[in-house]
Amino acid sequence: MHITRRQILTAVAGIASAAPLAAFAQVAPTIHVLKDPNCGCCRAWVAILRQEGFRVTEERSFGTLMMRHKLDNGIPQRMISCHTGEIEGYMIE
Repeated sequence: MHITRRQILTAVAGIASAAPLAAFAQVAPTIHVLKDPNCGCCRAWVAILRQEGFRVTEERSFGTLMMRHKLDNGIPQRMISCHTGEIEGYMIE
């Protein structure tokens, strides 16, 4: 069997063009959302995260339990909102 230069170049081009697709094949990280169960913007934020390809887990919380969780995880009181995301060790407010 004789492999031509054209066959080699075609194979290399095919592999090179498929490489970026491997990045898209990776599974998006999971974001855990702590949210107020009665808040419309919390539901909207979860919907946007899912639309953007994130896997989302939700936990309903409110009042002092939610506030304590946020403060215990280093979110300054002046920055606290109605929903918080935790993703790969980071807190998103």
